[in-house]
Amino acid sequence: FDELPIGIYRTTPDGRLLEANAALASILGYASVEELLPVSMVDLYVDPADRAHWRDRIERHDVVTDHEARKRRRDGSVVWLRDTARVVRDARGAVAYYEGAIIDITALMTADSILARTEERHRTLVEAIPDAMLRVRVDGLCIDATPGTLGVLPGAAALVALAVASVLLIFIAHAGLAMRKFPTHIRQYSTLRRHMKKMHHGDTN
Repeated sequence: FDELPIGIYRTTPDGRLLEANAALASILGYASVEELLPVSMVDLYVDPADRAHWRDRIERHDVVTDHEARKRRRDGSVVWLRDTARVVRDARGAVAYYEGAIIDITALMTADSILARTEERHRTLVEAIPDAMLRVRVDGLCIDATPGTLGVLPGAAALVALAVASVLLIFIAHAGLAMRKFPTHIRQYSTLRRHMKKMHHGDTN
């Protein structure tokens, strides 16, 4: 129990801790289990609605899986914790206590938040670009297209989720339209199209 690397607890329905391990005390910023035990689990929630939601789920289903909520450590700092718990009932079927496991996912949530902000900034910049531009994954899949692309190719939104090779063929197929609306550098596609035609007819010169 105490040697497990995740926080383990048993608590009454009103939030009084019956048991906890050293990992849980450490996650919550307490020096020892003895220091943590007098603390109400209810009071740790930053948003009381999260506790109410957790309680509703566990009483409806007798189990809660991967419930994520912000909780406050002893020093007042906030951490994101993921909680999986179950109901333990007595012989009469009444709730005896809840027992569960908690892991600290603060680093993960922070990384997700940074990524979301970065994606939003990227989206804002991309939407301001007047030219046609595609964003392609390392495996060659087109995952985004600027609004400027819509002015070049009919149905350009359909380019997303296509392999980049397929996208290039679509560009080539619409080269006549693209030549009027793309910047000068799109002329390379016209050259590529002529080269492909020569290969198709067996002309390698």
